[in-house]
Amino acid sequence: MVFPVPIAAAAATGAGALAGAAYLNARFSLAHDLLFFRIFGATLFRLFRAGRAGRLNVFYVLEAQALDKTTGAKPFLLFEGRAVTYAETYETVLRYGLWLRECRGVREGDVVALDYQNSDTFVLLWFALWAVGAKPAFINYNLQGAALAHCLRASTAKLAIVDPRVAESVSEDVRREVVGMEFVVFTPELEVEAQGREPVRYPDAVRVEREPTDMAMLIYTSGTTGMPKPAIISWAKVYVAANMSSKGTSAKPSDVFYTRRLLSSSRQRAASWGHRGHRASLLHQNVLEGRALSSLRTTLVRVDNETELPWRDPKTGFCHRAKTGEAGEFIVRLPADDIKKRFQGYYGNAEATNSKIMRDVFRKGDAWFRSGDVLRWDSDGRVYFHDRIGDTFRWKSENVSTAEVAQILGLHPTVQEANVYGVQLPHHDGRAGCVAIVLDTPKANAQALASLASHAMEKLPRYAVPLFVRLVKELGAQTTGTNKQQKHVLRQQGVDPSKVEDDVLFWLKGGTYVPFRPADWKALEQGAVKL
Repeated sequence: MVFPVPIAAAAATGAGALAGAAYLNARFSLAHDLLFFRIFGATLFRLFRAGRAGRLNVFYVLEAQALDKTTGAKPFLLFEGRAVTYAETYETVLRYGLWLRECRGVREGDVVALDYQNSDTFVLLWFALWAVGAKPAFINYNLQGAALAHCLRASTAKLAIVDPRVAESVSEDVRREVVGMEFVVFTPELEVEAQGREPVRYPDAVRVEREPTDMAMLIYTSGTTGMPKPAIISWAKVYVAANMSSKGTSAKPSDVFYTRRLLSSSRQRAASWGHRGHRASLLHQNVLEGRALSSLRTTLVRVDNETELPWRDPKTGFCHRAKTGEAGEFIVRLPADDIKKRFQGYYGNAEATNSKIMRDVFRKGDAWFRSGDVLRWDSDGRVYFHDRIGDTFRWKSENVSTAEVAQILGLHPTVQEANVYGVQLPHHDGRAGCVAIVLDTPKANAQALASLASHAMEKLPRYAVPLFVRLVKELGAQTTGTNKQQKHVLRQQGVDPSKVEDDVLFWLKGGTYVPFRPADWKALEQGAVKL
């Protein structure tokens, strides 16, 4: 078929316009931005409406789904072959709520610590606390010893409910460190007792939440600068996280949201999850979209590698934005006259809260939140995680505090000095823990290394136990004039035997540290070993 010239020209122009639009959309993620703004706007409206009705507590969302005839019988939780409907969840939450008030004396406004692995019981207790107006403090079940005791104390809770699977972590030493706290191991027998209570719904007066910025829960940091800190998670953050997780992935009511991460971590607090046996349509990933970040008034700033602080121009005193492709610290703009509107800070720790706020960053009077994450933004708007600022590294999706690990290792009788850092490994994400160590014996013997490994595994969370040991004669070359340990040279050398010079390397195998040889490094390079 032959078209007249004007029609052919118009068709060609239209095709060109469509191709151009498709390119611009792919290049600048325009469709993604439009979806983001639509979802974010709807989320804010929903939050506003809940606030006006005095129903900010997300317990009311569960209640509405449970009492709705179209959703009550549908599954809310899928875990290890068990399916729990909205209606069943709601009824159990009410029963647990009565048990919490009558048997444990929990009242509105109380903080209750939950030391739990992922499970349906964890979620039921969490919502039961909300049902009676209390606030859960999520404790990372990997913690033990001093770190666990610190987190429990920082919560100010008078009651801690403990998963039987991690009850051994709550040792007598921990109990002595946390004076005045009642520990309840939620055994199957106790669970039956709680489920035998009446499903009593307490009046709305016990769940009064006046502002979206009011505290919904406490979730701990991974210990970026020392011990973990309890971050205040507001109702606004819960609403935003829940809606952005579901609507942002175009989830349908029939979909299963599957996650393998800790539910006690901030990224997972509003997620639903299912068992591997179910068809999971949505897998939770840690994905950062550059265009979405820019719309949230965020940016990357250059970092001074020596001070590990955002770099400031000596002439102006202001920071500089990182260029495209350049690594920089991720920061978020805050309302300078009302910081708490967006950042509620750390519970009971004003000093730590203020340390996360930068002022006069790009102009006088502005305020920004420091994330501590170093990212890189490419020309296509994609964002890549680069590293953590300060004495931390990320391994197995957890932030590891080098100061905390070094302190624990320093308690071992054979350790004179320890410098802990993270090293990159072929075919592995994040950084694996390594410690450059000075022992009180000239040579490391098998007994000393086995004792050190046992000490580390007993005192540290599993993800924080160093996988590598670098035996050095002294650490003077890695120390500044102010006695601050330097890590950048050690990090660059990693555990490649060809770069370690005269030092001896060991790695954790079979519960002890054994020699790490060039052949082992080659196996890592070939992807034959997975740690």
